[in-house]
Amino acid sequence: MALRPASPAPTLGPFTHHQILEVVAPFTRAGIGVDLAASDRLARRLAFKPLVHADLLPDGAPVTEVLQLENPAPDRWRLTRQLTAAEGLVGKLVAEGPDVAALLARVAAVPRQRQ
Repeated sequence: MALRPASPAPTLGPFTHHQILEVVAPFTRAGIGVDLAASDRLARRLAFKPLVHADLLPDGAPVTEVLQLENPAPDRWRLTRQLTAAEGLVGKLVAEGPDVAALLARVAAVPRQRQ
């Protein structure tokens, strides 16, 4: 009995403009804008415009928040929230799953001060 090689995993093409509009809808509703210049459509990675918070640290030093959404496989999404303090301290939060809106809600449920 000869063994057949496993079928290759389906490859995803680059994001189309319409796919991007559909995927970023929950972010847009939350007031988070996509940063197309920082995104990589071929790698299926979307970056969002950085947000600066001045109320997260006791001393009022600014903290920059950056969101990134990746689509590594069909029906698989990864949302990363990275917070970077002015002195260089970085905190990352990652959520994975099949539903982009649910991922955004899960990440938003974690207070930035606790991250």
